Amino acid sequence: MKNQIYFFILGFLIVVSSLILLLYFTQDFTEEIKIYDAINFDNIELTNQDSNMKQMGSVYATIGTIELENNGIFAQSYQFPKIIGCLNNPELSQYEKQAYFFFTKDQNSQVEYYSLRYQEQEPIEIKVGETENFFIRGTLDPNKNLETLKKTKSILIYQIDPKAENPIDFNKYTNYYNACDSLSIDKQPIKEIILIY
Repeated sequence: MKNQIYFFILGFLIVVSSLILLLYFTQDFTEEIKIYDAINFDNIELTNQDSNMKQMGSVYATIGTIELENNGIFAQSYQFPKIIGCLNNPELSQYEKQAYFFFTKDQNSQVEYYSLRYQEQEPIEIKVGETENFFIRGTLDPNKNLETLKKTKSILIYQIDPKAENPIDFNKYTNYYNACDSLSIDKQPIKEIILIY
């Protein structure tokens, strides 16, 4: 008899837990990513490494926004997607074309290139009834000549699963550094941002 009661309680808890999980993962939560069609090169934030502005000290740009809205019944934990860019510039090597992006409420926020390359952005919590808006900001390895950078025609934007490894970084299985050329073979960009001069 006791065993039957235990099994009944256990079964009841499993059903309730499953229903709660079902409600959580199917609740009314929306994610809307908006990436600009074009960016004026004058709006890209450049700092100089030398007095003639020939060598870049840093390069930053805002490429779009993301809106998160939670109309469900539970607070929602949200992991930002990985956004990676590849510069369409014949003067750059495939490794120099890489750009990394992050999400921020501050349109002037800056995160070091190498931090973005090796670290994931921390998840956030969206409370019930809240809407959160973030800018999508990006940077690239700044060790480039300004005139060479100005030959960039566009930026190809790729969205990667947050749990996936960086597809344009060191591959531990092949002991080889992947780059933009290999990424373009395996994936389709979600957007091509045209640079206007």
